Amino acid sequence: GSGWWQLALTLAASLAIARFVSPQPAFAIAAAIQSIIVVVVPASAPFLRLLDAVIGGVMALLVTALIPRSPLRTPMADGARLFAAFDQAAGTVVQGLRRGSRVRAERGLEKARDLQRLVDDWRVSVESGLAIARISPFLRRQRDELERHERMRASMDLAVRNLRVVARRAVYLSDDGRERETAADLLVELARGADLLSSSLTDIADEPIARATLAAVAARLDPIALVPDGSLGDQTLVSALRPLATDLLCATGLASAEARSLLPRV
Repeated sequence: GSGWWQLALTLAASLAIARFVSPQPAFAIAAAIQSIIVVVVPASAPFLRLLDAVIGGVMALLVTALIPRSPLRTPMADGARLFAAFDQAAGTVVQGLRRGSRVRAERGLEKARDLQRLVDDWRVSVESGLAIARISPFLRRQRDELERHERMRASMDLAVRNLRVVARRAVYLSDDGRERETAADLLVELARGADLLSSSLTDIADEPIARATLAAVAARLDPIALVPDGSLGDQTLVSALRPLATDLLCATGLASAEARSLLPRV
């Protein structure tokens, strides 16, 4: 039938199945629209719309599987955009720390908050690329690289969150107007490691270089040793860099426990 209750039931079922298959809202919306068309548009024979849907789905899968394309192009572009914005956000926080400027620190926090949208864009493009690579027999060799992108993206998601923590600490501490060169220098070095990670998107040979760079910074992140005469707030700021370093190290391929083991005990 094509009554209101049939439409409501079809919509509910379509949305439930779509959300189970994919967490993306766009996928659920597309499924709902197609289900509305199937129910509302009249058909000249029973199950004709269902047959149309099956044929359309099969053709879409065949086109996706057989027409060559690069599932890496969009993920690489999205990843590069995230790393570039991460570098800008970290750089602005560094300026706030060097100048003791609350205005610059707050601007860095704003930029760090804006990074989440780029993380989500990268996630969507990687998921799409993986879906295509799983279907197409011509693209299976690129699955490993896409899985590396997903590993980097997941770690950068955490790194972005921890950069926001560092930025909030910088905003709070900047009220006294003091320059904090030690924390600024450490954040610069972590950002340099993240920049090498960005380069590894196109050249995997840069990944071990990024790992070594970040490991060298992580090994020095002892707040008491770095700011022995600093306030508790200064030591807390350095401590906030430790999980950021850990997340960036995980983005290079280290396991979380291995990355944490590189940090000095405190």
